[in-house]
Amino acid sequence: MTATSTMQNLTVNDAVSQALAEEMRRDPRVLMFGEGVATKRRELLAEFGAERVRNTPLAEAIIAGTAAGAAAMGLRPVIDLLFAPFMTLSMDAILNSAGKLRYLSGGQFEFPMVVLAMTGAGWGVGGQHNHNLEAMFVHAPGLKVVMPSSAADLGACSRARSATTTRCCSSWTGTRLHAGAGTGGQHLVPLGGAAVLRPGRDITLVSYAKTVGHCLTAARGWPNWVSMPR
Repeated sequence: MTATSTMQNLTVNDAVSQALAEEMRRDPRVLMFGEGVATKRRELLAEFGAERVRNTPLAEAIIAGTAAGAAAMGLRPVIDLLFAPFMTLSMDAILNSAGKLRYLSGGQFEFPMVVLAMTGAGWGVGGQHNHNLEAMFVHAPGLKVVMPSSAADLGACSRARSATTTRCCSSWTGTRLHAGAGTGGQHLVPLGGAAVLRPGRDITLVSYAKTVGHCLTAARGWPNWVSMPR
């Protein structure tokens, strides 16, 4: 993780927008499109224009297929499919094209695309939106599935620098409520390793996404819990 010069208190959406703006300034190949992105992130549209930030029809297979083709041709697309269940409509492009073709082509093509979708439960928007599908995608060759637990990490995982496909998911609860210590500058999260947020000796809690916060709450209450009378 790179050093940063400024610390801010960011919401999840703010962190994603900030990270994308930094990436788009750094690399003209980065663009964002998807369901409502130009409406939700007007500051990106104002700075980078409709050529690089644009809304799409509600057609997930076409969105993902377009992103896979754009990535293969040298661009670095970031797409937003809104809700994780909608990714089932785009699995051919994500799994069979973006995930596999880098290897099937012997490295001649790369697919540095980021797929954003919200996952989790507890927000009352109907079963067609509430579904945890990350385990399905973990088993797909060529994909990197990340489930950030903070605003800063979600923003960092939105950066389109991986040569393989990265899928980012954030829970709706986290999107609406969680504000964390965000970072300005080039905040990067190395994929493939665990982050130790609270070292200890007595017990190990392993989690991801919004449940990391519950684990930290439990860890803070651990000394009091063990001293309680049985």
